[in-house]
Amino acid sequence: MGSKTYSHPHPTAPVVSGPLSSRLLPVTGGRGNVVLVERVFSHYRQPVYDALDREVGIRLLFGKNNSGIHPGCADYAETIPSLQYGPGETHVLLFPLRRIRQVRPEVVVFDFALGMLNLPWILSACRRLGIRTAFWSHAYNRKTGFCPEHSALDQYRLFQLKKADALILYTQSDKAILEKYIPSERLFVAQNTLNTPALFQIRNALEREGREAVKTRWKIRHTWNIGFVGRLLSAKKPELLLAVYDHIRTQYGVRLGVHFIGDGEMLPLIREQAREKSMEEDIYFHGPIHDDQLSGELLFCFDLMVMPGDLSGLDLARKLVREKPNLKVILPIS
Repeated sequence: MGSKTYSHPHPTAPVVSGPLSSRLLPVTGGRGNVVLVERVFSHYRQPVYDALDREVGIRLLFGKNNSGIHPGCADYAETIPSLQYGPGETHVLLFPLRRIRQVRPEVVVFDFALGMLNLPWILSACRRLGIRTAFWSHAYNRKTGFCPEHSALDQYRLFQLKKADALILYTQSDKAILEKYIPSERLFVAQNTLNTPALFQIRNALEREGREAVKTRWKIRHTWNIGFVGRLLSAKKPELLLAVYDHIRTQYGVRLGVHFIGDGEMLPLIREQAREKSMEEDIYFHGPIHDDQLSGELLFCFDLMVMPGDLSGLDLARKLVREKPNLKVILPIS
């Protein structure tokens, strides 16, 4: 049976639906015409930022990384003062105004979250300087939905969203929700923030090599393998993957390889539970892997991805790029 070849029609830069480049972003000019202000500089977005820099010239300003996300590195990027004032990842104050005043860009695109408490003042300062602004985010809490008619928090969120000249959203469904409250000509969708052409090249090469050869190279002993990929945080509930496997092993007598790619606060608990349940021979701890080639090889060996807790769009996109089935596990917590 011949191997399949995977391709993707989109370029490396995110495909933005709507005339964003002509109405908001300058098409030509030197670096700094567009400034992006982000909480962190995520390494997996760097190919997208690279493409944006080539096309429009960007300056990326980002705060200190306390999230555990592997940071990127580029000559268009620089850190700015920031203050983490709470436990949440969005509980951060960013201070980009000094650099914005120095660069004097045409557009500033902000990472948007209500936890960034000084963002309204930064937006007002940009308006006084004659700089156009945009938010790039989900724009609302995807767990609870968006209902400003009944939620005071969503009312405040909508109040802030309306202050930006444009909103760049992740999905068409986000746009459908927001355009009930914000004119559609101010809403844009940028779905592709992964370097999918490079990922498909990796997938095609692995298809030619074959799964068994890749498993041998990684010393994976099990016939069937399931995996968790991401930061081992309590919100993602990675420990429930052990409960799932314990049920399968006990009820059906099936041995599986259970893989964890990542690091975080839950790792000691997972290791302890694996010992208590005598699962050590079936558990693989690979640690954090930030290389697309290496993580792609492991994902290629998995038969199923299991995300017991919060499932982010990024997690799902990575798996869909590699045509990996994803199981959203919901278990009662006793």
